[in-house]
Amino acid sequence: MSPIQARSLVALFLVLAAGTCGHAYGQAGGLTLEPYVKPKRTTRPPDLTREFVQKAPAFLLEYGGKRVSPTMPGFIYHGERVEGDRLLLENRHRGVRGWVPLSAVVPVSEAEAYFSQEIRREPTDSFVFLMRGLARFERDDVSSALADLNEALRLDPKNVAALITRAYLGRVTQKPANALADANQAVALDPRNCYVLEQRAMIFSSLKKDDEALRDLERAIELGSRWVMTYIGRGVIYLKRAELQRAQVEMQRALQIDPNCVQAFVYLAAIHLKRSDPDRALAAANKAVAIDPEYGEAYNARAVINRSIGHINQALRDLDQAIQIDPSDAIAILNRAFFKVELGDYKSALADAEAAIRLDPSNAESHHGRAWILATCPDARIRNCQQAVASATRACELVNFKNPRYLSTLAIAYSERGDFADAVKWQGRAIDMLAANDPDRREYGKLLKRYQSGKPYRRLGLLESLRLKSPAVAAQSGSRNLE
Repeated sequence: MSPIQARSLVALFLVLAAGTCGHAYGQAGGLTLEPYVKPKRTTRPPDLTREFVQKAPAFLLEYGGKRVSPTMPGFIYHGERVEGDRLLLENRHRGVRGWVPLSAVVPVSEAEAYFSQEIRREPTDSFVFLMRGLARFERDDVSSALADLNEALRLDPKNVAALITRAYLGRVTQKPANALADANQAVALDPRNCYVLEQRAMIFSSLKKDDEALRDLERAIELGSRWVMTYIGRGVIYLKRAELQRAQVEMQRALQIDPNCVQAFVYLAAIHLKRSDPDRALAAANKAVAIDPEYGEAYNARAVINRSIGHINQALRDLDQAIQIDPSDAIAILNRAFFKVELGDYKSALADAEAAIRLDPSNAESHHGRAWILATCPDARIRNCQQAVASATRACELVNFKNPRYLSTLAIAYSERGDFADAVKWQGRAIDMLAANDPDRREYGKLLKRYQSGKPYRRLGLLESLRLKSPAVAAQSGSRNLE
């Protein structure tokens, strides 16, 4: 695995269904929770003195009398132990393990200096620019890494490793067209390289092209892929399609490669919760926390589960832990906002929603959440219909007015402002987007009739209109007690 993918496994295949943020909205626009979670990076920096990369293009690992040649240069290996002049390396996520001479590798912590020296010695070698670019990315110097990859490709336009790595950088720097062009070129040059196909699948997934991503993943598996994220990626697509058994099988296959793959346990928690099995969901989330107590999204996932069984205070503690691990985690902060709404802490909830927007202004869910709070809050000191309309409009703009939940919230905001003509217009458009058999059509229709008769949304009463119990009632009636 390249240094980029070694550090950013959790960035893959994150385009989930409507509940990407770990929550969604109910039939009338109100808060419910979906069992989808969004695995993210861990903020713990790796010990780069124990991670190694190859020094030269020719590189073999030996184990049990067999020789393994990586599909391309640039993978990171973890050093297990030294015996004499040999080092036992593993790349757990790719199911690779073997011995190499100590002289064949360099610690990632020393790689930039080593390859800079090699560049001075041989300034026309595409390989050394590739490797220095990878090392630079490991210390978050993205611009210098990209410059090295550009030089590697100028020297050798057919350097597949440099192409696919530059494709990844294009994706994380929000240049999807460039990323896909590089990935397509890499696949054209090496169509049987499972690693290249896996990375193009990442890009397809980020572009919400799940069919194309699935084809690349399946082809990679046919070619012998042993990368855990190939199976997790395929499982996430099945999860989005509500093919829960198939999704579970993929997570279990990932765990056969790496029994301690925290991402697989987080997704298993989502699958079990979707199946209305909170006990197994909670067990999977607890396992994820135990494997990596510094992996914030494990706490985020567990928070969703705890809320689903009425343990709202435990859920808030989990979210506080996730945010302590990564204060820039806008998803956890937004989830916390909605949990606070359920407890009636509207002022703090609004502050969290606004913090989430500051952290990620392009996240439509954050703008939608702020709009929901401002439009429906029973506290007149916090409710602000004018700002609610602005926030809901921004959420709709970010998704090209193609999300019926956002349109319904925009209608709610207009109704609370007394602008019933616009409320009727947007609620009607929301209904038009729903399938004929969508269960939300009934509730959306009720709201449309309210607006047509000049009645605002808020008077419905949030929990009653959604047929939800209050957190206190849910906690009292639940059979579990973690509080």
